[in-house]
Amino acid sequence: MKKSGIRNRTAVVTGGASGIGRSMARTLAGAGFSVAVADVDEARAGRVTTEIRSEGGEAEAFTCDVSRFEEVEALAEGARERLGPVGVLCNNAGIGGGVGASMDERGVDDWERVLGVNLLGVIHGVKAFTPRMIEDAAGGHVVNTASMASFLPSPGNGPYTTSKFAVLGLSEVLRLELAPHGIGVSVLCPGPFETGIWDGDETSDKGGDPSVLGPRVLAAIEENEPFVFTHPEFAPMVADRFDRILKRLREAGPAMERALRAAT
Repeated sequence: MKKSGIRNRTAVVTGGASGIGRSMARTLAGAGFSVAVADVDEARAGRVTTEIRSEGGEAEAFTCDVSRFEEVEALAEGARERLGPVGVLCNNAGIGGGVGASMDERGVDDWERVLGVNLLGVIHGVKAFTPRMIEDAAGGHVVNTASMASFLPSPGNGPYTTSKFAVLGLSEVLRLELAPHGIGVSVLCPGPFETGIWDGDETSDKGGDPSVLGPRVLAAIEENEPFVFTHPEFAPMVADRFDRILKRLREAGPAMERALRAAT
């Protein structure tokens, strides 16, 4: 299936069966993309594709565990075969991993589970899709879902925060590397929305309606925004954090001079 123009190509959304992913999938379909709705929950992914088709869009459901590279690779092949060349990739699948347990209380399996989805899932998406996008030489865009936790760490959610800090750094490097190929990269850093990632109950999270995220992400794709924020009320806290970092950085010169004198 040959398509031209980014809006007439395929968009892939992982974690597309609910919450932010569902909003992205429906908005992208409404904007003219053929959408691959990928999720571990086959039934829910199917329901989202039915919604999209009922609204006149084109969509296919794919079952995919993003923590397994072979499944993401199969998604890349299947989306291309069934819908056409991919112009937009949304690495959105994520889990919360629970809140409240301290670092010393968490087992290695807890870390592996959260990092496997939230970080390796993004890496797998990048590895499976971006070489194909570069080969197509038609430009495109990658959206990686991080969080305000990428900027504002808090106690009790170490694996989640670690994964989102890593996604932020990965996205900034990827943006530099893909720019020469005409492929943009945005990192989505939402505040609280009702997504259900913390305990599987889609109505459990305190926050806003995630349906607004689809239009927000589409605008970011069109403008090639590097950072996609949703909650400006976090700005003072982020500014305070960076002010503290800059203060310590500026003090590094005298501190290193003292260290040098002590070492000699």
